[in-house]
Amino acid sequence: MKVRVYWLILLLLMGCAKVRAISDVPEITLGDASFFPTLEALTDAPIVGGNKIAVLHNGDATFPAMLREIKTAKSSIIFAQYLFKGGSLAREFALSFAERCQAGIKVYILLDSHGSSEAPEEIPAMMSKAGCQLQYFRRIRAPKSSFHGNWCNITIAIIDAYSSLTDELVSPADMA
Repeated sequence: MKVRVYWLILLLLMGCAKVRAISDVPEITLGDASFFPTLEALTDAPIVGGNKIAVLHNGDATFPAMLREIKTAKSSIIFAQYLFKGGSLAREFALSFAERCQAGIKVYILLDSHGSSEAPEEIPAMMSKAGCQLQYFRRIRAPKSSFHGNWCNITIAIIDAYSSLTDELVSPADMA
């Protein structure tokens, strides 16, 4: 009986083993025959036909594409954003989300509590009042000086579970 218990403990411990990080990525290019199999192996996700990728440069291209997709959503919107302040762009996003919620579309919004702390109260209120599911990530109030000029802005939008848009902006030093 003790042997079975030891084997069970060993199996349980092996089941909790840490997943090994990928540290050795081979040099491949899009035209290589090994590109797609390598991508599938590294991401643990199959590549399926019929997908498109459009590279959008900067917010001037990304945000109009996101707004266009949001305004035509038919079933659901999932939106996660770190930096969400006041201004005409934030107001346009909020109005678009609110309109979709009022049309019966399920809208889920996740905002970082620090990155959206400067948004005027009426912007999140407008989305919540319209029925959008608005939540805040990391509900803390960190002092503004804690970032020392280093910042990262990531936006993720998934529309109708088939169209996804993402935007990432890292520190100004990385952009030079």
